[in-house]
Amino acid sequence: MRKWIGNVLLASGVFVIAYVGFQHGYKLYLEKKILSDTIVTAEALLPPGVDANQEGVPNDMRIVIPKLSLDVPVLEGATKDNLRVAVTHLEGTGRVGIKGENSVILGHRSFVTGEFFSELDKLQKGDTFSITSSSTEFEYEVVDQKIIDPSDLSVLSTIPEESLVTLITCHPRYSSKQRLVVIAKQKG
Repeated sequence: MRKWIGNVLLASGVFVIAYVGFQHGYKLYLEKKILSDTIVTAEALLPPGVDANQEGVPNDMRIVIPKLSLDVPVLEGATKDNLRVAVTHLEGTGRVGIKGENSVILGHRSFVTGEFFSELDKLQKGDTFSITSSSTEFEYEVVDQKIIDPSDLSVLSTIPEESLVTLITCHPRYSSKQRLVVIAKQKG
């Protein structure tokens, strides 16, 4: 009888570990699919003839968001490889710190707390963050946070005489139904 109970407990433990591993893998798969959908949607919105290799986009950019304890590189190009290791600047969107331009930054909303844009929903109007490179630092203040449909392109718009940064991730987590968007204007 004890041997039978031991086998049942062992089988139950193996099942629980396999189930948790499957859930983890499935969530990771969904996250990658959602971000891929976001990239395709955003790239489809760029005007024809946009040069993806923009001059003036520093290759050593970092985004620092103190409220989220976030300090990560901003890589150029929203590729799957780049998004695995950092947040990315969407090619063809504005340059950071330039008036009349909107720099769009995409990031995973990972299930790992504190990783990339996992806690982006905590940013509120008035919060600040910076984007830095070896030669410059730009301070931004959050002016809006909203949930949009993937087809809503209004968040890619520019405002004359304003330097904008738009942070985009999936919403809710593990779903491609909507996007969480944080819009910030350069301070000063």
